[in-house]
Amino acid sequence: MSVQKVFHGRKLRVCYWNTDPRVVSTGRMVLESELAQLGDLDFREVRALDDPSIFPCDVLVIAGQKVPDDEFIGWLQRIQTRMIAQGGIWVPAVIVADVAPSVLHEAMTAAIRSNWYFDIVSPDHVRSLPIRVANFLRLHDHLHELRRYGEAMDALQSKVNMLEAQVQAIHAGRSSQP
Repeated sequence: MSVQKVFHGRKLRVCYWNTDPRVVSTGRMVLESELAQLGDLDFREVRALDDPSIFPCDVLVIAGQKVPDDEFIGWLQRIQTRMIAQGGIWVPAVIVADVAPSVLHEAMTAAIRSNWYFDIVSPDHVRSLPIRVANFLRLHDHLHELRRYGEAMDALQSKVNMLEAQVQAIHAGRSSQP
């Protein structure tokens, strides 16, 4: 029995950043396998957030298992300052890390103040990754759609302004004739 992909016919670009490349993890293969349920994947490993091969990217998966709890929030904030944007919209991220509940609470507070969508997933809960990423992808798609609507509205408003100016010029020309 073949499983219907959630994003059938769409090539999904997933970028994977291992923050500790000295450690080779089988977790990457599990992530890739789980995410393959969503659609056809272009799964790219990137060396850093400023890696030019990251563009375009639908979702960034960050392996952060080696980041200690007492450094996690600072690490997360540094990532946020380097986070990439496509068309003014930050790429959503899933961070795979096992952190204490108190750290998750502090990360939640930081997330609320941020304009970046991210999730922190325990390595034990990687099976929930497809639904989490599917939600991020839909949200990311909607943000891009809103940006396109805004651009179309701006272009339309510009044309309306131009036509109004032309009508006023025609009207002014008629009123100045004897």
